[in-house]
Order: sequence, then C-alpha cells, then structure tokens
Amino acid sequence: MSIHGEKILERYKPEVNEVSEMYEIASNFGNPLEFLREGISNAYDAEARTLHIDTFINERNQLVIKLIDDGLGMSKKTIIKNFWGLGYTDKVKGSAQSIGEKSHGTLIFFRSEKVILETHHSSGSYRSVAEKPLKKLQQGELFDFSVEEIPNNEGKTGTVITLIGFNQNVTESFKHEIMKDYMYWFTKLGSPQNELSHLGYTSKEFKVRLKGIDFRDAGLFSEYEECKFGHIFPDVTSDLRSLIKEKKEHFHKYYVKKWVGIEKVSIIDENNNETEIEYEYIIYVEGDTAKRQTNKALKPSGRKGENNLYRVADRYGVYIAKDFIPLQKITEWLPRMGDSSTTTTTFLHGFINCQSIHLTSDRSSMASTEPLLEIRLRKSIENLMRRIDRELKQNPDGMYYIKKNIKAILNEIDDEEGQSTPLDPIDNPTEEDDILPTDIDKTLIDVDDFPPVDGQDKPTDGDEEPEDSIENPDNRDKEKIPVNVDKELYDNRVNRILNKRYYELIGENNLSIGVNKRYSSTFTRKIYEPFNEAETYGVFMQLYGLFTDLFPFTVLDYSSHKGIDLLVSFDKTVRNPSISERMFYLELKHTFYGKNFNHAFHNLAYIVCWDIDNRIIPNSIVKNMAGEEAYYRVEKTSDEISYYLMQRDNPIKIQIIPLKRIIEEKLGLQFKR
Repeated sequence: MSIHGEKILERYKPEVNEVSEMYEIASNFGNPLEFLREGISNAYDAEARTLHIDTFINERNQLVIKLIDDGLGMSKKTIIKNFWGLGYTDKVKGSAQSIGEKSHGTLIFFRSEKVILETHHSSGSYRSVAEKPLKKLQQGELFDFSVEEIPNNEGKTGTVITLIGFNQNVTESFKHEIMKDYMYWFTKLGSPQNELSHLGYTSKEFKVRLKGIDFRDAGLFSEYEECKFGHIFPDVTSDLRSLIKEKKEHFHKYYVKKWVGIEKVSIIDENNNETEIEYEYIIYVEGDTAKRQTNKALKPSGRKGENNLYRVADRYGVYIAKDFIPLQKITEWLPRMGDSSTTTTTFLHGFINCQSIHLTSDRSSMASTEPLLEIRLRKSIENLMRRIDRELKQNPDGMYYIKKNIKAILNEIDDEEGQSTPLDPIDNPTEEDDILPTDIDKTLIDVDDFPPVDGQDKPTDGDEEPEDSIENPDNRDKEKIPVNVDKELYDNRVNRILNKRYYELIGENNLSIGVNKRYSSTFTRKIYEPFNEAETYGVFMQLYGLFTDLFPFTVLDYSSHKGIDLLVSFDKTVRNPSISERMFYLELKHTFYGKNFNHAFHNLAYIVCWDIDNRIIPNSIVKNMAGEEAYYRVEKTSDEISYYLMQRDNPIKIQIIPLKRIIEEKLGLQFKR
C-alpha cells in the first residue's frame, strides 16, 4: 500500500495467550517446597514478625498447608490484581528492601485443589477462594475466584493462606526436617545478610514457627518449632593455636575462616554509559567436621546415616543469590583452589548476592541475566576466590599454609611450652575431606544414594583381623573376610534373592552367525527387581541382550569409575532429526528424581533408570548440580508414552527410559515372588 509513492508500514502489537503463560509458569516450579520461599518472602515483605507454617492431612486424606502471618495484610485491589493476577506487583524493581519483582511466585499456590485466602488489612478484611485453579488453566481456561468481606473482631492485621490438596497430596517433601533444611538454605529465613551487619545489611525482626507433616500434632499454634532468622554457619576459629595443639595434623577438619565484603564491576550499557554494579560476598572455608557439627542433615561417610538428607558434595560450594536468597551453585565459575591437583569446592560455604541479576520466571536461576553482566561478575568472582586461595596458602593463619608447615608449627609450640607433642597417626579421611574434584564423578553417587537392603554386604565394626580368614587373590585391595562372616553373608544374600520380586521371561532365541550358521535356543529368565544402580545396570543389560529393538542405540563401553556410565552410538533407524551419528553418553540411575542431577547435560542422550519418581510434574524444571536447566516432558502417542529432558539451547532430546514401565507396558509382564 502506498500514498503518493510513500510506503505505509502496517504495525501490530504481539498477542499473548495469558492462560497458556500462566499455566506454563505455574507448572514450571520443579520443587514443591518452593511454596516456602514464596510464603516466607511475602510475609517478610508484609512486615510480619512471625509466620506459622502448618502441614497436615485432613479428613478427606488431602494434604493441607496453612501459612499464617501477622503482617500488614492485603487490600482488595492487591488480592485481585497481585495475588491472583500475573505480572503485577507493588514492589520496587531491584530494591534490596523487598523481595522479587515479577509477581510470579504465588502461582505455585495454584498447584492445589483449593486455595483460600483470608486477610485483614487497614482498608478492610476479605476472604477469597479459587477452586482447582491449575486444572482449569490446563484445560485452557482462566479460573475464577470469589472475594467477600469478612468481620475482623480483634482489629488485627495479617494473612492466612490455606492450600488444600497441594502437590497432588504427595507428602514426602513435607517432612519437618526436610522443610526446615530448605528454609535455611533457599528462602529469606536463611538469608546470610546479617554476616554483613557492620555494612548496614541487617534484617528485619522475623521468625518462622514450623510444623512439618511428621511433627508432633497438638493443634494449631502448639508444638511448633521456632526457627530464627539467619543462615547457619559454624563459629569462626578464634584460637587457632589451641586448635592446632589439640587436633595436630587434623586441625583442618575443624578449621573455619570467613571473608565478607562488597565488590563492584563496571559494565557499558546500550547507550555507551558506564554503570557500576555492586555485589556482596560471604565466603566461609570450613573443615568437614565443622560442617557436620552445625548441619545435622549431612550424611556421615559410608553407608551409615542413610536417613540423612544429603552429602557435603550435594549442597556445599558457592551460590549466586538475589535478595540474599540462593539461586544456583556457580562451581564452574571458580578457579582451582586448595592443595590438590584438581579444583575442590566442598570446603567452601559461600554466597554472592547481586541485586542487578535477572531471574527466570520460577526464580530457579539467573539465566535471564544480561550476558555482559554475567561475564563481568564471573571474572570478578574468580579474582575474589583467587585472592582467598592465596591467603589460605600464604598467610600464617591460612589452612593450606598450616597444613604444609604443620610439623614445624607443632615443634615451635613444643619448644615454647617445653614439651613434646608427637604427631598422631593419620586417620582415614572422611568422604568430603578436601578431596572432591569439581568435575563431578562417580564419587558423588552410588554408595550413599542407595541405602543397603536387608541381606546386603555391610561393613563390620571390628578393627581386629580374625586369624581364620579368606583373602581374595584377585583383588588385594579388598579386606579379608572371616569364614563365619562369609557364610553369614552368603545365607543373607540367598534369603534376600528368595524374597525379591521378579519378572519371568520365557522365550526363544534365533541367531544367524555368519552366512550359513544359525543358533537357536529356548530360555526361562528371571529378572529381579533392582534396589540400586548396579542392579539396575544388570537388568538393563539383560533386556538389552534379549530385546534389541527396545533400545535405539548400541552400547560401546561402560565405566563405573568416573564420568557418565555408558558411551553409545545411535542406530541409523532413529527418527530424530536432532540426532547425528556421533557417539553420546548414557547415564544410569536407579530412580530418576528430577533434581540434583549430578552430570552435565552436554553430550548426554539417554538416561536409563528403573523408574521415574511419580512426584515429578510434567513441564517442571530439572537442574543439574552445575545449575543447568532442562524441562521434563512427557509425550504421549497411541502406541507409547515417552519421557524426555529438553533444553532450549540443546538440540538433543535426552530420553529417559524407565525399565520397569517398559517391562510392564511393552512386554506385558507382572511381578512374581
């Protein structure tokens, strides 16, 4: 179209599917405990002094969560626009005084069968209710909600949010100690900002009173555990000389030192203006024993303590944070530190807070941050950690300086005190005792991830070696096993296998060997239910050998020592345009939980597991321990259901293959005993 020779451009504004957008955001919260982060942040911003969190099962067998605060409450306008709406907020963007700015967090509450909001504000008191909000969004329609005025006889302010049927009534994540640990690591309650109180970063007066699903239940507002504000760190070593004298060469297990402060980075904006960005840092260096004395959720070394929540390697390191709430570990940003040939991060317990980073919609990472800012932050943090490393190696109070010179230091102490202090024999290091490399390998999984079942080999407690023992000549590293213990282990393993469930396969093999040779055989095979990753590998290899058409790849090698388990090549029959003919990784898991995945997604094409945890919600985000994100997808066709991890910037769809579902759905077998 033109007028007098001039071309007229037609202009439009993009159309947004608000239902789809709201559903996508509400579905993408990967961890149901993220409701704690949102509930605590909202109460803190509303000037609440106390937030009660109660979880219980009602008479209809529904999981109920109550969030009760004594804050300022909400006006009717705030209820309608901010609480139930999407993208509206009264919070100031980038402010350190309030938490968040996207107004997406409350959408996690919608993962309930019913949401009830009761609030008392200076402008009035209201009750608002929505039924099955997520289900209606899933069906392609906006849910509706009611708002009505209610009396306020006591004249107090505050808010009560009741979530009925939350998380599809799955309660495992809502045990008291699990919720408490999450609050102190991933919500405002566990903010480390008070470590910077000398720089003006003091918190408001705030606490949480918590009652998990398994906590003592004596009625509302009774038998709660009071959780005070502030992240929990061990005490900094105040008398290093006494520690060295007492613990000698093991002093580093109890050693604690911290660094806190503010750094600045400069970036050039799109208008060519230079802007300074601040970030705050709190970095602790902690010995293994010091960690365990303050964090009872940590698993001890070996098989004991399987009921504890995680290991040092799963949790410790350095986190990037906003609003002093940790987002993701930044292990890959750190330089090589310590006195080993590889990067060690498990002795670090630190937080880098930057109010200028931008968060993803579910606040799970800083992936939305401008690339230039991320690059400058990364370089500055790397330099900061190099400086800390130098101090640890060069300063007389540095952990690595003392370790290197421990004999001379002990001799000096002896000379000053006029006595002899012999070195103790070196005991065995603990699992995380300054030896873990940044490159996540098999030391991070297998042993502790899977608790021993009845009848499995367990280490004995005795220190003495019995005279009547058997030595394995093929493996001199294995301990000698007494004959009577060996017989007991054998009997236990026999009893265990007799009581395990199994699938029974009856079939016939017909193989062509060369041109003129054929081999035929019939077989009856029992496939036993696996209880750990090693047993899962056994089941996988049985199925792989019998039913090659179930697996569209060829196994090339298997490594149980380091890195990802198998290397595979794709069969040319694979109808996936994103797959090339080059080789890829295949990772084994007993159960795929959709969290704390301990490998990079790069070069990974398959995850073979026994089963997928049924608490993983389709379209939720799965993060690995390097902070990378992928979406968990379920694709249904008339023939089968397939499971994938997908990344926006990765052309490979990582297929998850649950062997149990293949056996039951494709082969039609059921358990026997």
